[in-house]
Order: sequence, then structure tokens, then C-alpha cells
Amino acid sequence: MELDIDIKSNKFQTKVYDKRNDFDFQIVKFPDTKSNIPNRVVLNVFVSQLLRFLRVCSEMDSFKIETKKLISSFQLKGCNRKILDNKILQTLTKHSKTFNKYTLFLSKNF
Repeated sequence: MELDIDIKSNKFQTKVYDKRNDFDFQIVKFPDTKSNIPNRVVLNVFVSQLLRFLRVCSEMDSFKIETKKLISSFQLKGCNRKILDNKILQTLTKHSKTFNKYTLFLSKNF
């Protein structure tokens, strides 16, 4: 994964860019729950991607878009939506200072 940087209103805006999405064929990105990999490892991959999005995306909307795609990908790999939602909540709670950048960004602009 790479970084997409734009300048809007004289401010840098960053979001995730994944060149694998530009290919006209499917690429295996994440582990499957049906593999020999323990489910906790699969969920740790999910959390690490979520944290990457949290750190890279300067806008809440970009973070939400990437997170929805991530959830969909992991559901296709056999993950339970409720467990993924719990992991998101745990991650955002544990890393609340990083997540608060969206609130801080909004409050500075009003």
C-alpha cells in the first residue's frame, strides 16, 4: 500500500492508495480463516490494516471508505462481522489519541 497525497485549500490531505486495486484480476491480499493460520493472526492482520488507515488518512471520510472495504474483504475471508466490529471498537478505544485527530482537525477549522 502506498500514500495518495492531495493539496486542497492549501492543506495536505492524505489517504491510502493500493495499486493492486488497479489490476484487472483479483489479488490475494489477506489471510483466510479456512487456512492453517490461527484466527487470532487473521484478526491481528485486520487490526494492523485498520491502524494503518487510521494513521494514513487525514480525513474521516477516507478512513471510513477504507475501513468498509477492509471489513468486506475480511468477511469474504470468513470473518464474523460482529467480531470485526468489536475489533474496530477495541482498536479505536485503545488508540483514541490517534483517532481524535479527526475531531481536532474539525474543531480547528470552525
